[in-house]
Amino acid sequence: MGVSTTEDASVMRAELQTKSQDYTEKLKKVLADLYAQYPSSNTVVQLYYQLNPQDPKVKVSYSKLQLDQLKQYASYLGSQYLFSYFQQQITEILVNVQTVVDATQAATDTKLEALDVGLDLTDLLGLKEIKLSYLETIKKIDPNYYTNIDSMIESVQKEIEEANNTSNTSTDTSQVATPSNIQ
Repeated sequence: MGVSTTEDASVMRAELQTKSQDYTEKLKKVLADLYAQYPSSNTVVQLYYQLNPQDPKVKVSYSKLQLDQLKQYASYLGSQYLFSYFQQQITEILVNVQTVVDATQAATDTKLEALDVGLDLTDLLGLKEIKLSYLETIKKIDPNYYTNIDSMIESVQKEIEEANNTSNTSTDTSQVATPSNIQ
């Protein structure tokens, strides 16, 4: 390779890094074009997300793909087991939704689309508190996005309240009289 000194190695390293960066930029451009033409292609979305994870639209598309996979698993595993088996993917979807919503450069439509993905995930997993937060955020961003947003928020609030009341009034079985603890 013609490398005889550390100086030669440093020069060659710099040249290779420049070439690598150039190839990466070209690949990003190609994937951006492919993504524009085929935004629902699993392969294109996954590759583009790996190279450009900060793009809000790509985050939403990638999160949709992950959610679709989770839905397939939920159909035969049951949603109660999803979190234990797919914690990383679920966390990644939740983080992606929040970063898109918080991103100043993300368009309103992209933020709302991310929140829809988040709502689907919360429905799948029964995450009512997060669902309430997403609905309230949607109302702040665009109060007319859902015509019945107030009733949706109220309904989730009632579900949370009922769940809290149920857990507060559940019977402690150690206090129940049984033949073994009656003296």
